[in-house]
Amino acid sequence: MDRLFTAKTKSEKTVKLVAFIAFAIFTDIIAFFGARWAFSVTRILESANNQKIGTAVGSLILGLFCLFLIFGATLFAIFGVVRLLKSKQTDENYASVQVEKSQTENQSETQVVEHSNRREEQSESVVLSKSMYELYNLFSERKEEYTESVNLITLKDQLTAFSRKCGLEITDDISCELISAIASSRLILLSGERAVRAKMAEILGAFFGFKTFINENTKSVTDYEGLLYNQAERKDTDVALGLYSAINRKNALNFIALLGADLSNIDKYFKKFQSYLKAPRVGYSINLDVYGRLSELKGVEKGYISIPQNVWYVLDKEENDALTYIYAKYATEVNLSDANLVGSFEVLQNQPCPSFKGFIDAVEKVNQEGGLSLENWKKLDKIEAYFNGLVGFSIDNRTFLQFERYTASLVELKKEENQVLDKLVANKLLQIVACYNKSKIKNADKKLDQVLFTTLGDGNCELSLKSANSYNLL
Repeated sequence: MDRLFTAKTKSEKTVKLVAFIAFAIFTDIIAFFGARWAFSVTRILESANNQKIGTAVGSLILGLFCLFLIFGATLFAIFGVVRLLKSKQTDENYASVQVEKSQTENQSETQVVEHSNRREEQSESVVLSKSMYELYNLFSERKEEYTESVNLITLKDQLTAFSRKCGLEITDDISCELISAIASSRLILLSGERAVRAKMAEILGAFFGFKTFINENTKSVTDYEGLLYNQAERKDTDVALGLYSAINRKNALNFIALLGADLSNIDKYFKKFQSYLKAPRVGYSINLDVYGRLSELKGVEKGYISIPQNVWYVLDKEENDALTYIYAKYATEVNLSDANLVGSFEVLQNQPCPSFKGFIDAVEKVNQEGGLSLENWKKLDKIEAYFNGLVGFSIDNRTFLQFERYTASLVELKKEENQVLDKLVANKLLQIVACYNKSKIKNADKKLDQVLFTTLGDGNCELSLKSANSYNLL
């Protein structure tokens, strides 16, 4: 009976929908005229001859039956149409249903491998790849150790030592910027040599307990669907796998890297993640059911997934690359030009690793207890006023909260306030301003370098001047 209300293909569904509607209309018309004739005969017989009362009763029963037929046929058609419209067995996932049935009938110790082999013989729309099975099993079996008590200074020292162990020598200054960047935003922008950027992205995930899910050659991605699923290789991308990882590792910091991305066109494929970058603690859902695929992992319902607040995205940039305004607001740049590869050592997992809750609590604590002095915030106000007069730039509340966390973390890491303000302007403020009208800034009567010199002081604006020059603002 269920087969009557399902369809293998969209064309079959259309035919059945038309058939249900036609059946209801045809039956209702016949039954309506039948009921009308029967009730007319009943009235004639009752008024003409009381002796034919039996025939009149029979006509009455026939009329009532016709009314019941109208009611029944209409309900049946409505039920059939609703069932068909809700049916999931269309062109794109009928093969998936057949694979599931085949698995149930042929379970064995090599169930995962056999399923993967059968999957290769089915339509390209069959969804669950072997790598996702392995990932799910891996997370089910892993026993990770987390440190709930997190100290940012200790964390910075550990990151420096861990990076060296993994083959990348980073300075104490870079470690400070990395920790502060992670503390202030969910979008980290790495600059420097390509090999160094890739190594650093890999190390970040390992340091916080597992791995970084790295999407190589993101420049070839042209849309949101392609960011989540590789049709050519018929498998989930590391972006999708990284989200599944975060669901299963709720007590850890999770990193997803998009290397080689075209930053000028990032909105084409990353736009649906904007709301999360803006307010990660609110919680936003995205649809993973791309190309008609239905995800089957724990935590995924009807193709939608709520992005956990423990996800960080990592982008890398070439020297002349620039983010669009909306992403520049959320990103924090870390310059790796002083980092050096010291060997091709394997990147191992750091255990025990800092927990997500422990890290967030540590950041909130230093944000409440420390940070820049009022005098230095007033210096930032002067620079903001300069840009506001030229291009209408102003620092909104969310951006200011990022600035607070960034500077508070740097001050906690024993950085001088003058240095911290210089880093804030270089790594946060100027990358946003660079999205405005550069010609107005470059051609202004009062030049930017003069403003930085007089506001920050000679010897305290080295990074800011270097950043302004790289963004072609001088």
